Amino acid sequence: MSLRSVFILSITLLTFSFGESQEIVANYPSGFYNDTFELEFSFDDQYQLRYTTNGGEPNQNSMIYNQGINISNASLDENLISLIPTNPANTSLNYRWMPPQNKILKSRIIFAALFDNENKISETQRFEYFI
Repeated sequence: MSLRSVFILSITLLTFSFGESQEIVANYPSGFYNDTFELEFSFDDQYQLRYTTNGGEPNQNSMIYNQGINISNASLDENLISLIPTNPANTSLNYRWMPPQNKILKSRIIFAALFDNENKISETQRFEYFI
């Protein structure tokens, strides 16, 4: 089988697996904002939009989008990931990891995908916001 045949076969299988490309459009693009807002999605309403807010991949058990999602300042949340030491304890004092003294800038991340019943029919899309 030639390389060209393999390429065409790959494209055909990809199209068969996901059908037509399904787009999810947010009323706010990912980015930096000054104030809290309601995030709303536009999509083909014959499907369900399922989403996560914990960094996980949406699946048939994820939350179903029915109304806007409040996007607020995540920097007010407790520091978690930034409290994980990132170098060995025996590192020179000048280069030793130090926990942040205050709360740090954080983002809200939404992963969303379209489902037809229990079957995922779109690629997962990521939306990230700093307030």
